[in-house]
Amino acid sequence: MARQGFCRTGQVAKALGLSAHQVRRLCETGLVEAELGSGGHWRISVSEVVRLQKDGVPLIPSAVDDPEREDSESQNKNGAMIKVSPRPDLLALPSQTLIAPDEEVHIVRNYFEQPRSAKATELETDWFPERNRQQEGKQSAAAQALISRGATQAACGREQWHHRWLEWALDSVPWAVPVESRLEVRQEVDKTLQSLQPQTPESLMRKLVEGAVQKSLRTWRSVQDTEKALGDALSVLPWAATSLWQPTKWQVRAKDEAYSAISKLPDGASFGAKLAAATAAVHKITLEFDEQTLRQKIIDEWIPLLLLSSTEKEDARAAIRTSVESSRPGASEAELRRARQAALKPFEETLRQRENRQRLERSVDWGLGHIRTFLNQLWNDGELEGFENGQEVWSYANEIREDVRAKLLKDLAGKQGISDHKIRDRIEDIVDGLLSD
Repeated sequence: MARQGFCRTGQVAKALGLSAHQVRRLCETGLVEAELGSGGHWRISVSEVVRLQKDGVPLIPSAVDDPEREDSESQNKNGAMIKVSPRPDLLALPSQTLIAPDEEVHIVRNYFEQPRSAKATELETDWFPERNRQQEGKQSAAAQALISRGATQAACGREQWHHRWLEWALDSVPWAVPVESRLEVRQEVDKTLQSLQPQTPESLMRKLVEGAVQKSLRTWRSVQDTEKALGDALSVLPWAATSLWQPTKWQVRAKDEAYSAISKLPDGASFGAKLAAATAAVHKITLEFDEQTLRQKIIDEWIPLLLLSSTEKEDARAAIRTSVESSRPGASEAELRRARQAALKPFEETLRQRENRQRLERSVDWGLGHIRTFLNQLWNDGELEGFENGQEVWSYANEIREDVRAKLLKDLAGKQGISDHKIRDRIEDIVDGLLSD
């Protein structure tokens, strides 16, 4: 419902032809309906002023003579002749305070705009020129009073109309709009209303005021669309790339990329366009996160080389990291695993060689017992010279054991398919050589 308009005592005094003191006296005695404001000023509703114009001003209970009372009552009676029929297509009933003064102003203007010849003829045929001049003076004064009263009432009515539409515009603003944006709405609507008249049809008024509201909210809505597009786009980031307490580097990068993509759109871009641009930017970050997660997973996988020492395993993991991270961007999982396997090849070869040597050493150590057997055989056959007894042969076998082992490992290193028989044969050759020396 539109808010009822109010007039000050000075405006009412002009409209009723009274003094401001008389209007205040009527308010103080309760003969008219009025409200006392916080500043000590009386405010009288427009409907009450219209009633006083129709019914006349009541007798003012004051000891002071009021010379203006008679003229005021006469004017009130003239105002009481105005009747307004309601129209269903208006927001509210037409204001009598606007219609009546407007008609009176037109009457007075028509009078003053009469042709000079008509006025001259009137004066010539009048037998009392002085009386005519006096009557014209009174009529002119009355007309000026009517014009002044009509202008005051028209201004009061326009102010009421202006505030009613401004209030309607502000009520239509969403509750989430901040104060600074509401001030922009008020300024834009004020500018629009200043260019219109109260007689403008309601349907047109609604469209124009709504247009002013939407125009002033354009910047705010654009910011809202951008924020919503960013939020919707960031919601598709993988859960592992986000944090509830502090934004991760992936969240920061995704937000920056999404905002940059939106800022490159033309002014006035729709929410759908902003969402599409932001989603594409976030998707790019998501692919990078997935790829880095896969790379890290492959790097951290268990190394299936049990015989490597702790230091060798650290070296192997560093080689894997270097190989995997140096792979081309966007590499598939198969490519990353091949890079890992390539990094492990040297360590696998080292381990293979170590295992072969360990096998060889076990075979050689097992075959070194043949030294004593071979020397005993030579002693028994009488082919072993320089030894007095079997104890010396035994001692000599222990003495040459490490030399035989070293030569044997050197000769057999890197060879495949070495049997125990070959090891014994090689031991006999080495022992013969040592005996010859």
